[in-house]
Amino acid sequence: MPLQFADQATVILVAQLRMMRNMLSRRGKIASIFNGVVTSFWYLLAAFVAYIAYGVFANPPEEFELGYYIRMALLATTIYWQVTPVLTVSFGLALDLKRLLIFPIRPNQFYLLELILCIPTSLEPLIVSVGVFLGLLVNSRCNPALVVLAGAGFLCFNLCLNVAVRALVSRMSSMRLWREGLVFLLVSVALIPQWILLKRETGSWLSYLQAVLAFPLTPWSAAADVATGASLGQSLPLLAAFALGSLVLGRLLFLRFLTAETGSDRGAGRSRLSASPARPFADLRAHAANWLGRFFPEPLASLVEKEFLTFTRSPRFVTVFIMGFTFGIIVFLPIALNPGESPGFMYRNFLAVVSAYAILLMSETVFWNVFGLDRKAVQMFLFAPLPMQTVFLAKNIVGFFMVCLQVFLISLACSAIGVPVTLNGVAEAFVTALVLAVNMFAVGNQSSVRYPGGVNPEQSWSSANKAKFRVVLILFFPIVSLPTSLAYVARFAFGSDAGFYAGMLVAALIAVTFYLVSLDSTIEYARLHREDLVDLLGTTDTAV
Repeated sequence: MPLQFADQATVILVAQLRMMRNMLSRRGKIASIFNGVVTSFWYLLAAFVAYIAYGVFANPPEEFELGYYIRMALLATTIYWQVTPVLTVSFGLALDLKRLLIFPIRPNQFYLLELILCIPTSLEPLIVSVGVFLGLLVNSRCNPALVVLAGAGFLCFNLCLNVAVRALVSRMSSMRLWREGLVFLLVSVALIPQWILLKRETGSWLSYLQAVLAFPLTPWSAAADVATGASLGQSLPLLAAFALGSLVLGRLLFLRFLTAETGSDRGAGRSRLSASPARPFADLRAHAANWLGRFFPEPLASLVEKEFLTFTRSPRFVTVFIMGFTFGIIVFLPIALNPGESPGFMYRNFLAVVSAYAILLMSETVFWNVFGLDRKAVQMFLFAPLPMQTVFLAKNIVGFFMVCLQVFLISLACSAIGVPVTLNGVAEAFVTALVLAVNMFAVGNQSSVRYPGGVNPEQSWSSANKAKFRVVLILFFPIVSLPTSLAYVARFAFGSDAGFYAGMLVAALIAVTFYLVSLDSTIEYARLHREDLVDLLGTTDTAV
């Protein structure tokens, strides 16, 4: 007799928790403790925000326009809930439910399981939303029954919509061309508010925000009106329609993509792909890899070609690489187009700032975890009669090439959209990026052997667990970039470009010395722990 749904859900949730625990414990006790501390701090911060929201909405001042601020809080929560997992390239570590299709589980139960499993990736906005509605629940100006209805409808809408977004983006990210198109779509959506803010002659940003909040046909407006008891004849059916629509849409997309590819379909697809003629992009990549390898002797040349092909064939790398010269520019675009009366540091060094941000985006695959895309194949490097120094040099050389290509594309894109680009600015961006990359490799080679982890190259979106680990590494970025920052301090102190380049020369000498010392230590550690490295790199983002 089949298990009841509660028993099935319990078994799957226990498997989820054990899988997360095992993946963390395989990284070592120190790494597990460190990750636990950072994760606890992050959720405590979310709880603190929820506590503030509770206090604000529980006892608001008399002049407090309650409905307006409820809309603002719910809009911010919705944006974080739906957009942040995409922009941070994180969709959470979860079980692959396709592996469970052979079990007697009904489709609706699969959908409920997915809703339960996506809660860990939505915990922060869920905590804040609960804080908002708990505050409204004890507010004497609100009807508790209506607050409960508003909270249930709003949470149902966001949770189901999150499942739909996860299913849609995960499916698109596994399809070539669609995957890159998805990145450009996200970048285009992110560009809209930036251009709105640039149109100062049509009104301030606050007027646009007020227009969005005042528009009644939105889920946050409907939830706010239901909670305050305003226009119940319109807001209550509207909120129910949003919740029901997201439920149906999430179920439709999830089940459609869950059963879209069976094992036989995937095998037939691979056969058709292998039988089809090679695409022009494959030939272009091969020629580029061959050209890059000509500058080095064997076996370094072969390793350089292999690393170049690995990067260019990996959706994980291609996604963040494209985001570097598109989304990276968009983030700082208002500063470039509106310098104000006295242009500041960001405006004068726009190319260097965007290049540093692009390096930060590429850091996971290019710097912090250089063996991640190799996974189990790393044993070829560790056990073959091949000097480990040559392996690291090949990976770092290709990383330098990608950094230079990124800076070139950033300069080209800035010139195309009208951002002022000078030859001196391009030269400074190249020098800054290369010196920063040397320091990044010095630290990244160490983290690659001490905290390694295999990644799925066909998966554009990484796990929430690894996303939190990247947050920790981002905190070290200012320390790693300190030598290059001192060169800009030297320019400010001496008031000349000569001071900048003299400071950058000193920073380059420090970086090269740091890199060589770190490389020797990295090679020695990898030689002593080669079996552990192979074992840890066999763990990928794709779960059972």
